[in-house]
Amino acid sequence: MPDTAEVVLSLPADGAFTHVLRATTAALAARADFSIDEVDDLRIAAAEAGAIAVRHAAPSAQLTCTFTLAAARVDLVVEVPTAGTVEVDRDSFGWQVLAALADADAEATRDRLRLLLHATSTLET
Repeated sequence: MPDTAEVVLSLPADGAFTHVLRATTAALAARADFSIDEVDDLRIAAAEAGAIAVRHAAPSAQLTCTFTLAAARVDLVVEVPTAGTVEVDRDSFGWQVLAALADADAEATRDRLRLLLHATSTLET
């Protein structure tokens, strides 16, 4: 793998497609040399980020997921256009799961929601 690689995934902002995000996240985390448990943790975190984003998405929106891969590191940005300003409930169960499994943050503007996840493998490279 080059020093860094970027993968962009775009899919309908619909819960029926979040399995594509989960599968892609797992494959890319494995490619970045994450352990089996770390792959699963990041897959679950990405699924929660996708679910949060889909809940706030504007009608007929596209969910865009940008993965930046480096040795033992995956950064993921999940974003959707919104129909106005939204606020992520950081006390919700979904956010608590997400934050427990990855370094996570949320940014909302008046027409866009971005969820940022950062994960680093504990395996020696």
